[in-house]
Amino acid sequence: MDDLSAYLLPMEIFFSACTLLGIAGNLLMVIVTIKAKNLQTACHKLIGITCFADVLHQSGQFPFLYGLYTRTQWTTQADCFYVQLVPIFGVLTGCVLLLNLGVDRLIAVTLPAFYRQNQQTHLYFFLHLIAPLVYYFFFLFYAFQFRNDRPAMCAIPEFFDGPSNSLWATVSVILNALVVFCYLLVYVKLRTSSFSNAARAVFKSLFITVAIVSCGWFATMFTNFLSVAFGATGNTMFLIQTYAGIPVNFAAACNFPVYYTISTEHRNAIRSLLFNKKPEKSGEFPTATNNTNNESSFLIKSPVNSPDAHRQPSSHLLINADAVKPESRVSLPQ
Repeated sequence: MDDLSAYLLPMEIFFSACTLLGIAGNLLMVIVTIKAKNLQTACHKLIGITCFADVLHQSGQFPFLYGLYTRTQWTTQADCFYVQLVPIFGVLTGCVLLLNLGVDRLIAVTLPAFYRQNQQTHLYFFLHLIAPLVYYFFFLFYAFQFRNDRPAMCAIPEFFDGPSNSLWATVSVILNALVVFCYLLVYVKLRTSSFSNAARAVFKSLFITVAIVSCGWFATMFTNFLSVAFGATGNTMFLIQTYAGIPVNFAAACNFPVYYTISTEHRNAIRSLLFNKKPEKSGEFPTATNNTNNESSFLIKSPVNSPDAHRQPSSHLLINADAVKPESRVSLPQ
């Protein structure tokens, strides 16, 4: 592979930087989700688990980077199956978790009363974990049947081979199409309902994350499909498929910058964690923000765990401090 050095160098730089920064950012998101008391809703927990799945996903780049740096196919596909066993758990569950996040948001905007009553229950949360686990174990046993001794550089997709690779690519495209469709339904509901601007902002970071991830997966899978359709082989196939992995790996590394930039709750929680700032009150991380027009918005939470919590009309009330119009606003759980 020495004759490909000029083409491999950009990939070495990208995958090295993207992997290290992505793992650091996603781990920080996981830690913040665990420690911040205002990030304990079902939606925030699912975001945290999705970030953890991306940590596992990106850890699978290290065996591949070893092959890139040494210019060798240092193992076999059968051995690579075992090497990538944990990273592929992150890849497969992460795809389904993104869909579950969309379902969670769809329930929140279409059945808000039901959502407020159930989203903090253990049953509701664990129901969201069933589909990712079933998806992982199905492909685990299916891919196991197609292990072989061909040389491999041990990139993450080399966990699959033959029919398992084709099926995984097809199902991944379908899953991402369902994710896009689900979030389009959420978007339409938000557009046609009188939710406050603050409530709409809750979804913005998720919309951007979904757009990046879905575009990344579509670009990766479509490029791989074209490489097969046009009969690429050998080094050409290797280069095409390796470069095709750039969008999806970039997407996996974007969680931290997206949520930090757009989500006020995540940004305040991260600042509190990194700079050891004390919460404003009651042990909770601050949620007050000031925009460029010096308008203050607050997310006021009712005592979910109090004896009278079931009597509260809403567990979350979104208020604009400069223009309070409760009759024109619909409260929205997060």
